[in-house]
Amino acid sequence: MHFYIEKAPLIEGISIVQKAMPSKSTLPITDGVYIAAIGDTLLLKCCDMSIQIETTIPADIREEGSIVLPALFCEMAQRLPEDSDVELFCENDSVKITAGSFKTSLQGAPSNQFPELSIADTAEKLVLEQQMLRSMIRQTVFATAQDEAKPVLTGALLEADAERLDMVALDGYRLALRSEAGSFGVKAKAVIPARTLNEIARSLSDSKDSCALSFSNNQVQIDLGHTKIIARLLEGEFTKFRQILPSEHKTRIRVQRSALQKSIERALLVARESKNNLVKFTITPDLLIINSNSEMGAVYDELPITLMGDELEIAFNAKFCIEVLRVLDCEEIFIDFTTSVSPCVVRPAQGEKFLYLILPVRLMER
Repeated sequence: MHFYIEKAPLIEGISIVQKAMPSKSTLPITDGVYIAAIGDTLLLKCCDMSIQIETTIPADIREEGSIVLPALFCEMAQRLPEDSDVELFCENDSVKITAGSFKTSLQGAPSNQFPELSIADTAEKLVLEQQMLRSMIRQTVFATAQDEAKPVLTGALLEADAERLDMVALDGYRLALRSEAGSFGVKAKAVIPARTLNEIARSLSDSKDSCALSFSNNQVQIDLGHTKIIARLLEGEFTKFRQILPSEHKTRIRVQRSALQKSIERALLVARESKNNLVKFTITPDLLIINSNSEMGAVYDELPITLMGDELEIAFNAKFCIEVLRVLDCEEIFIDFTTSVSPCVVRPAQGEKFLYLILPVRLMER
């Protein structure tokens, strides 16, 4: 194998794939980066057996071939002389690297020993705008479970049919549901790990360019053209979330999202000194009163609202509320309540693109 490549695209390619390089591995060869020179492109790939990221970059290929180089190569590439072309020559798993006046040699490993996750080309594809998928991930993935008590909840459920796409995550304290209507043309149902979704979101652009999701053999692949991410899906029965969505409410308020977020953030400055980050909502005909108390002091704040229904006192973990409010793009929202011990429901004031459930904290009786 023999090729020339500019430093900048090489560094960019390495930075994309190295996110899938394991921090600790029982399979030493995965502690490296797979490199293949094919035609006029260089293929880079890393895999930790649960997620694989690969990307292609243009290169001047003099002789095709492939090898696996140790993680040291990634660090070394970052420190190569600036504004210099990089030459890599491989023979018998020994690699010589030249950049300007700098020269080094590294011992590689046979590429046929490198593991690979793959999806059949015949798998059905769900084609989406990148900005749509990025938004859906951002507005749900924060609600995935952090512990492994029920592993399937450490991911988000993606469910598609011909006319609707849903992504939902829940962890026992809150639920995040993000929906899109459209002509998707395929049926899909899969639970994608939160780590995979975060890596996908980092790779997506905020544009209407398309990307393709494929599902098969308990794996998912997202194809972004020059970059592909393949990951194992989570197994198990996802919570039947539609059965826990409230069908009615006794209290509804209309409030400005950003004003509510800022008010709760101010209350959290005091509430975080307590054990449960508790903030109390007192809903009156014209105002939402927000209180928090701890040994450090107390906060009182008022927000104008439109009330539809009964007055109510209810308390929440402030962090759960803030995590919902900060991912929303709309300015006005509805919040629905039933009782002081029932989940509240956050909805858009217009449309049906999202729905969030947040469990309250039981107030101690006076």
